[in-house]
Amino acid sequence: PKALFTAGAPLVLIGFVGAGKTTVGAALATRLGRPHVDVDQALEAEVGPLPAYIEAVGVTAFREAEERVLRRVLPLVGTVISCGAGTVRRVRSRPLVCRGARVFFLDAPAEVIAARLQGMPPAACHRPDLVNPDPEVTRANVERELTERRPLYLRLGEPVDATPPVEAVVEAIATRLAPTRR
Repeated sequence: PKALFTAGAPLVLIGFVGAGKTTVGAALATRLGRPHVDVDQALEAEVGPLPAYIEAVGVTAFREAEERVLRRVLPLVGTVISCGAGTVRRVRSRPLVCRGARVFFLDAPAEVIAARLQGMPPAACHRPDLVNPDPEVTRANVERELTERRPLYLRLGEPVDATPPVEAVVEAIATRLAPTRR
């Protein structure tokens, strides 16, 4: 169910790694005059680089830490929140993300995401396991996981085409937030 937009409701961006959640979230927050919180960045500020943290504590402990960050930032009035790509995979996190929030799924095809990941500096990529020197292997890795996750993203958020430039994606979301006049 799509929530009606209210001034104090959080706006939550979900989607696969490389879909643009951080970049679009920051630009959308600026456009709307709202604060922005990136869940991965907030967690990284606490625990250090995420790939190393996940390797040290495991995925389950990482998801628990991610959930703690979500519980802390979701009540912040009017915040634009960029979730981690896998945040919604944890069943307990789904109601947190959706409760009282307007959720948008930044959707892009595997080849677009793979190209973005290939272009990221290694330190900026939270999923180095997806990236391979061979761009076709990266695309196949992304395609496999995106095919698995896409139905969940679609169930939880309103899809927004994340392939255009950031400004166009922000405009598409802002247009949906504008009250309709009859």
